[in-house]
Amino acid sequence: MIIKQTPEDFLVEEILTPDALAAIRREPGPVAVYRLTKRGLSTPEAVERLAEALRVPPKSIVFSGLKDKYATTVQHVSLTSGRGPAARKGGGWQAERLGWTDRPLASSSIAANRFRIRLAGLTRRACEAMDLGAERLATGSPGVLRFVNYFGRQRFGTTRHGRGFLARHLIDGDFEQALKLAIAVAAKRDRRTDKIFKRTLEKHWGRWAEALPRLPPCPARAAVEVLARGGDFREAFAALPYFIQQINVEAYQSYLWNATASELLGGVCPPGALWEAKDPLGLMRFAAARAVPPALARLEVPLLGPRTQLLPPWADAAEAVLKRHDLKVADLRIPGLHRPFFGEAPRRWLAETAGFGMSVPSRQPSAGGRIAFSRTLSFELPRGAYATVLLAALE
Repeated sequence: MIIKQTPEDFLVEEILTPDALAAIRREPGPVAVYRLTKRGLSTPEAVERLAEALRVPPKSIVFSGLKDKYATTVQHVSLTSGRGPAARKGGGWQAERLGWTDRPLASSSIAANRFRIRLAGLTRRACEAMDLGAERLATGSPGVLRFVNYFGRQRFGTTRHGRGFLARHLIDGDFEQALKLAIAVAAKRDRRTDKIFKRTLEKHWGRWAEALPRLPPCPARAAVEVLARGGDFREAFAALPYFIQQINVEAYQSYLWNATASELLGGVCPPGALWEAKDPLGLMRFAAARAVPPALARLEVPLLGPRTQLLPPWADAAEAVLKRHDLKVADLRIPGLHRPFFGEAPRRWLAETAGFGMSVPSRQPSAGGRIAFSRTLSFELPRGAYATVLLAALE
C-alpha cells in the first residue's frame, strides 16, 4: 500500500462545530478567523509563513490542531490582533479570512475531519484484505466503521529515531539525555535548518561555548545558551519552547494509552475476533465491531497522569502496562519541574467513521508487468482520531 505519493493523494478538511461557525461574524472584531489551506508544510511552518506575510509575530496566530505535513489540508487559524487582509497566499499555502470572533478558536471548536485518501500500489490480495477489514469493522449502520481509537505513529516523536521516549528520561531525572533527544538528534523529515542545528550540536555536545557560534538561528538555541553560561541540564530543558516540551510528554502518554487500549481489547474480546496491524511499536490490535461488548461502545479511557484514579473496566489493563514499564501512576511527574506535566485527559476508546466509502479497485500501470490497483477512501472522523489508524486496521 502506497500513501501520499503526492500531497493531493491525502486530503484533510477540518469541520467546525455549529457553535463555532455561528460565532464567526462579518463585522470586524478582536479576532480574525482564516481558513488555511496548505500542501507539503506542517501547521507550524505554514503559520510562520502566514505570520510573515501578515507582518505579525507567529504567536499572534492560534491554531486548533496539527495537520499532516505530507498532505493537502484545510484548517482554521485565529489572528488575535483582528487586523488582517481578506486573503494571502504563498508557496504551498493560502489563507482566506472567514470573519471575526470574540475569542480564538480552540480544539473544542473542531467537530470532525473529512478525509479523501487515494491508495496506490495495491495487490489484488491487499484489496480483498481491505474489503474484509471494512466488513469486520462495520457496525451495521450505513457508512459507520468502529475501531480502537489509537494515536497514530506520527504522534510518537523521538521513538522514530530509535532512541526511545524523551519523556521517560524526564521521569527518571535524566535531563541530559532528554535534552539531547530534543535538540541534537536529527530526523529525516526535519527542516534543513533544524537538521543543521541538531547535527552541529551533536558534534559539539559538551562544548557549549564552541557550539554556539556555529548554530543557525533557532528557538532551541536558548537551551545551549543556558549551558554555555554554566546552567545545568534541567534549566536548559526548561528553556526550550514549551510546545517542544509538552508535545514530547504527550507522546509518551499516548504510547501508554495505546498500550492500555490494546490490553483492554484483548481482555474483553474473544481471540478469534482479533487481528494485529503492522505497527513499529507493536501495539495496534483490532477487533470485529460486533465482538466488542455494547456496554463499552462509549467508554472513555484517560491519558494517565499522577493523580489518575484507575477505574474499571480499564484499570487492570492500565496497571499491567505500567507494571511492564516499571511505573506507577504516581511516577508520572518530572522531578524539579512544574511543567511540562502529565495532564489527565479523557479519550474515547473507540472511534467511528461517518460516511465511509471505498471505491472499487482501479487497475493502474506498474513496472515489471505486475498488476497493481488503486482505490480511494472517503470518510469523516471525530476530532483527535487518526485516519492512518483506520488504514492500519484495513491493511
